[in-house]
Amino acid sequence: MSSDKTIINKTQRLNEIQNKLKKFGSLLNDLSVSDNQLKALWLEIYENSVLDRCNAERLYNDLYVELKQNPSNHAIYGTQVAKYLERMCKSNQQLLNLAEMISKQQEKESTIDAASLLDSIENSR
Repeated sequence: MSSDKTIINKTQRLNEIQNKLKKFGSLLNDLSVSDNQLKALWLEIYENSVLDRCNAERLYNDLYVELKQNPSNHAIYGTQVAKYLERMCKSNQQLLNLAEMISKQQEKESTIDAASLLDSIENSR
């Protein structure tokens, strides 16, 4: 691959990641969760997971080309390919765990505490 194509591909990949981060940031802003530090932490978790997955995928693809061109390289690169696949799976799991944390926090903040609601009603009289 020529260096111009490599630069274009890397630029496109960075733009894709930026777009994903913007969309996730917008999603966080739309949530009813009031803790901004928690939202910042979630954004950082998301960013790290997406970058880890992207980097592992790129390295996996590079080695996959090597393996496809010369199957005897499997003995040399097979373990590393497996590690990259494992890293991508871990990143996917981190994203699923993040979604679960966000969902639980939303449920927690959306539940109505009957005692505090009653106090609010009585104090407003």
